[in-house]
Amino acid sequence: VSGPVESFDARGDLILVAGEPGVNFRVCSRSLARSSPAWDRKLYGLFSKPNVHEDAHAWVIRLPEDNALALRIILQAVHYKFNDMPTILSRDILFQVTVLCEKYDMMGLLKPFWSGWITHLPQLTLDPETLVQQVWIAHKLGHLQSYEDILVEFLCSAQKRAGTNDTRLFLEGHPEFDPYKDPHLQALGLLKSWELGRLEMIIAIGKRLTTAMETYSNPKITTCGFYHDNADWRLTCDCAMLGGLHRALHGRVWYSSGQHNWEKQVTLSARQLITKMEGLRTTAIGNSRMRRRQGDAHKTCTPWVKFELADILRGCPIGSIVPLGRATFAEQAEKSGLKAQGLC
Repeated sequence: VSGPVESFDARGDLILVAGEPGVNFRVCSRSLARSSPAWDRKLYGLFSKPNVHEDAHAWVIRLPEDNALALRIILQAVHYKFNDMPTILSRDILFQVTVLCEKYDMMGLLKPFWSGWITHLPQLTLDPETLVQQVWIAHKLGHLQSYEDILVEFLCSAQKRAGTNDTRLFLEGHPEFDPYKDPHLQALGLLKSWELGRLEMIIAIGKRLTTAMETYSNPKITTCGFYHDNADWRLTCDCAMLGGLHRALHGRVWYSSGQHNWEKQVTLSARQLITKMEGLRTTAIGNSRMRRRQGDAHKTCTPWVKFELADILRGCPIGSIVPLGRATFAEQAEKSGLKAQGLC
């Protein structure tokens, strides 16, 4: 072992070398084994290295993949150094701590601290690193609300790769980030359900257009808001609005809502699609001649009422379009202690 050794037990019989370059920790192997079945097997199980700690050299285990800062926090709890435990963690360090606790089956060890750490996390920002970390933390601690929050943000901002048969998603503004190659998201197995959830949102948004086109095309239905004795004026308004929609769609890069499975062609995010829909709506109103021919009589006529993402989410609650796995979250909340504290 090279470099200084941070001691958690003056009589410790084991040195852990974490990360690259390594950070050295002197620990009590028995305390570590008692804190985790995984460590018990690693140190004293059937496949542990025999008598490696009984020769003239120090007993050393190298953990090049483990984050040293996260491991230090865990070792403080293992050796009952609770006064040294931090009260606030960055999202990155909390993520690293959960990764190690999952790896070594030590979630229960930090029960007194999880709730304080997760409630003091900084405000959510949607970027690839935060997405992975927040989803992982929420799943492993059983914090359903924080998972729903990040999932809503992702589904509203997720774009689809080009290609009719390509269903893979990426984060708006971050085409270089491939969530399907991230080992933590792969381990959670959530991406297929996210694809279906985004598709449901796209369908719900596009339904405003398809419904308007079908309604205006039906001669038995009149939607004009101008009530006049002459029914032909109202019918003319509907026909003008239908023509306005066709003109708005003509010549634009748009997805034909008349085709089967048209929503699977949409590469835009839900947020981008709503902006495009609003552009279609205002253009269709402008293309309709009724306002100019009859003054303000038809000023309230519109193919659909202006809407926002919040309106779509009210009609498509996140729990109805993506399976949340509530039983899994409840089980994890039991392990982390969040359930007992009412934070799950």
